[in-house]
Amino acid sequence: MHHTENQDAHSKAMYKHLRTNRVYCLLMRARDKHTGEEMVVFQSVKSGRVWIRPSIEFFDGRYLDLSAANAAQPVSVSVSQRRAEPESNWKEGSPQYARS
Repeated sequence: MHHTENQDAHSKAMYKHLRTNRVYCLLMRARDKHTGEEMVVFQSVKSGRVWIRPSIEFFDGRYLDLSAANAAQPVSVSVSQRRAEPESNWKEGSPQYARS
């Protein structure tokens, strides 16, 4: 197995196996010396064991990219966190201003 020259942007990214919920750190991509198949070298966060899997299997949906999952999480703001604007600042014609 040969280490590839170019490290991709996912290097050191964290992934969770969706079936086992185990978390892994993607260390690098490599290429099988005999077949030329691209491989992924990753390490268990819990045990420290290093694993190698064909890239096509690693990125087929069985592992969740935790950095992408965190970025996709919606941000919610509760009503109590919003700053209320006093009625004295409301202007005629604004959405808050309503005459009865």
